[in-house]
Amino acid sequence: MHGFDDYYRILQVHYLAEPEVIESAYKRLAKKYHPDASRNADTQALMAKINQAYAVLRDPEERRKYHLVWKEYYDKNHPPDARTEETGEKIHFPDAAKDIIDEYFKCILHKSYDRAFELLSETDKKNTPRNDFVDWQNAVSKLYHLKEYDCRVSAVYRDKSLNGHVFNYVVDFNVMVVEYNAVMDMVEKGSSKKIAVLEEGKWRIFLGYEDLQPLIEKYRSLSGFLEKENMYKELVNIYGRNDLLTGLLNRKGILERLHEEKLRFDRYGNVFSLMLCKILLKPESGMSDEGIDEQTVLHTCEILQNNLRRTDIIGRWCEDTFLILLPETNYTSVMKATEKMNEIFEKTKLIHKGKKHALTFSLAATEYAVSMQASLIKILQQLQEWK
Repeated sequence: MHGFDDYYRILQVHYLAEPEVIESAYKRLAKKYHPDASRNADTQALMAKINQAYAVLRDPEERRKYHLVWKEYYDKNHPPDARTEETGEKIHFPDAAKDIIDEYFKCILHKSYDRAFELLSETDKKNTPRNDFVDWQNAVSKLYHLKEYDCRVSAVYRDKSLNGHVFNYVVDFNVMVVEYNAVMDMVEKGSSKKIAVLEEGKWRIFLGYEDLQPLIEKYRSLSGFLEKENMYKELVNIYGRNDLLTGLLNRKGILERLHEEKLRFDRYGNVFSLMLCKILLKPESGMSDEGIDEQTVLHTCEILQNNLRRTDIIGRWCEDTFLILLPETNYTSVMKATEKMNEIFEKTKLIHKGKKHALTFSLAATEYAVSMQASLIKILQQLQEWK
């Protein structure tokens, strides 16, 4: 195929180049070699070839046909320095280069960091101990979780120097990634650059780092901050829904559980009931009327926890009142439970300031039903009025 025109070389693009890359290359060359810019005959001839190359490569079907001819030509006329010096084995690139990039990212995706290390260039392995590489990837993975990736060739070089070492072939890749950012708590898209080099007849990943320790410390520091932030969020979540004194759900927490139970009722018809328990103080009790003593609250909490079912949910509704959610409980059953709790409270004595005191409680209960045509808050208000 003497006189074969390499349209990829004419447009100065890679054979895997995307259509937009080809268009951009054509516009750049057309501006440079346009007849208005130069009257030179050679320039005009070159512009004619540029137009011809662009006409073929811009059309998907024409490009497909041309690529078959182009591939056949280069399979027969592969450059000598694209063979290993020891065996003369033909090296296919950059398909093979892309394969190594794919394998590397699959290792990162599945956290196979030891295997990923084996894919690095010998130059990298000399500068980067295996343990440092694994520590680095582990530190990064606590902040960023790779979900998807897509790599594309951006440039191919011959006899390129990287960090003082010359490689016969170097392929640059643009890598688009989708990852979960744990710091921002969101999935985001990003891009990075990765380099594949031909080293001793094999394609390898070239990182180019001389010392990973600063990066390891950076990501460890960030992950430490994230752990503290997560702990803070967890504490806020716990104490935002729990009573500090008793550890029971507070008003916000019990309302959330009530809402969940109402949703189950609306969807499946699961019956449930509510019970309100209020601590009452009498002047002769010897206790302060200005506030419920913590010991009284804790004592009441203990009685409720020890005598209600494990499936019943107890919440501290306010300073002197507890609200109990009883799932799968109808009106008859909740009335029996109320009578039982009344009997227990009548027999219970509280030791306060060295003296025994009888506790007085007001109990009210009801079954939630659609026929009531009322919101949960309205029902709770009615319970408080019934006490």
